[in-house]
Formats: sequence, C-alpha cells, structure tokens
Amino acid sequence: MLSLTLKVLERDGLVRRRVIPSVPPQLENEFSDPGRELLQPVKALAEWTAANTPRIMAARATYDSPLRRPCRRLTQRCGRAGISTLVSPVEPTTHAARRLPASVAP
Repeated sequence: MLSLTLKVLERDGLVRRRVIPSVPPQLENEFSDPGRELLQPVKALAEWTAANTPRIMAARATYDSPLRRPCRRLTQRCGRAGISTLVSPVEPTTHAARRLPASVAP
C-alpha cells in the first residue's frame, strides 16, 4: 500500500523517487517543491482536526443518539427512475464512532 501511494504521489509530482543500485535495491523518496508547499495546508488541517476532535465526537454522539433516530428518517430519490424510498438511520460504521470519551458521551 505504501509503495502504491508513493507511486501516485510521484505521478502527481509531489514526491521524487530515486532507486539506489544495491543488493537488495533501495529506494529514496523526498518531497518535490510542490510537495513541500502542500505540507503547510495539510499540517493546518491536521491541527484543526486535533483541536476540534471533541466537538466532532460530540456532534456524532448527538447525531447517533437513539432518541434522535425516529426523527432522522429521510426520503431519498433512488436511481434514474426517481423512486422515493424511506432511508433508515445511519449506523456508525467504525468502532471509533462507538467508543466515545465519557466527556462527550450522550
């Protein structure tokens, strides 16, 4: 998976890859200029996420609350035929969404 990700980043011009002829062959990866420029907004997003995780978890807990579920039924148009169906409430898809800190538990 790492190898595939690095190849995609190389293709996009964000990473430079150099093969070092040795046994076994070694690879050296480094950020290109655009890759280094991208680090600043990515770091800002990571910092924002870390600072706002409690608010995000509280919002998820409120949204996933059993008391809220009957009110969350939505009508959704399906496919090209425009058939309306009743959509049941969305359940958390990750274990992390189910394990809330006591400070944000409903």
